[in-house]
Amino acid sequence: MSKECMILGILLSIIYYELTEISPGGLIVPGYIALYINSPEKIFYTLIISILTFLIVKVIGSFAILYGKRRFAIMILFSFIIKYFIGLFHIIPGNLDVIGYLIPGIIAQDFEKQGIFNTIISLSIVVAILVLILLLFNISVF
Repeated sequence: MSKECMILGILLSIIYYELTEISPGGLIVPGYIALYINSPEKIFYTLIISILTFLIVKVIGSFAILYGKRRFAIMILFSFIIKYFIGLFHIIPGNLDVIGYLIPGIIAQDFEKQGIFNTIISLSIVVAILVLILLLFNISVF
């Protein structure tokens, strides 16, 4: 993992949030997504698991009291469970995988706070800027 990519990703996430008040999926997510920019299928499946996690927790939240850290913990837990079952039953064709165990849960939390569209657009913008900077300065993470 490129530490430069992660540090720059965190810095860009903070700047973007301060300018727009919209989180790009969390502080560490853009850096991880940029590391996998050459694996769009992993990014796609990560977003799909994030959406599934968000929807499942939304349903659970309709009959259980979930807020704050408890809600975030449930999102992380369900992103683990969904990833586990995808691996167990080989739901995703081939050897495709998602990015990390925590990343889908972190993204799902931002889906809940600010909406799926705003989060994905913000994440895309920050990742695009991050990748351009990395290419401009010839920092190899790909």
